[in-house]
Amino acid sequence: MRRTGSVRFGAALAAALCAAGLLSGCSAVAPKGGDTTCGEFNKMNKEDQTGVIRQMISEDGNSEPANMEVNGKLVSAQLYCKTLASDSNTVREAPLS
Repeated sequence: MRRTGSVRFGAALAAALCAAGLLSGCSAVAPKGGDTTCGEFNKMNKEDQTGVIRQMISEDGNSEPANMEVNGKLVSAQLYCKTLASDSNTVREAPLS
């Protein structure tokens, strides 16, 4: 009987972890950095967009960017993706410099 209880506990724990993953939404998906399309980027919340920009900056060799750099590139990417770009363009194509 003791084994049955531990199996139930394991199943309950697995179910709880699966539910937590589903409830976390897009945050559970690793950002693609500069390869994120504008269509994907426009559907993200600001926190996830910031993660994309941070990862893109890191891909370019700066693993600890200043907040001012991140915020400037975030605004540029938002404007580009909402105005000039199509959904298939990537965030990396935005004029971020």
